[in-house]
Amino acid sequence: KDDKNLALSRVLDKDWICWMYINPTAENMARDIYRELATLLKTQFKNVSLESVTVYETPTNAATYCLKKK
Repeated sequence: KDDKNLALSRVLDKDWICWMYINPTAENMARDIYRELATLLKTQFKNVSLESVTVYETPTNAATYCLKKK
């Protein structure tokens, strides 16, 4: 964690803290959420893997992130 997140975590609930050092587009958010969830699932559940994450900007506009199949 960086200093800003550490300072805010003392004041706000952790669920409300999110720093993005890149443009907070749906594409970037979908990628970051995918990476976090994939890591969590891998450590918590042996036979579970994440296929994709979709972030909606509007009801009809979304970005999906998934790993390319080898």
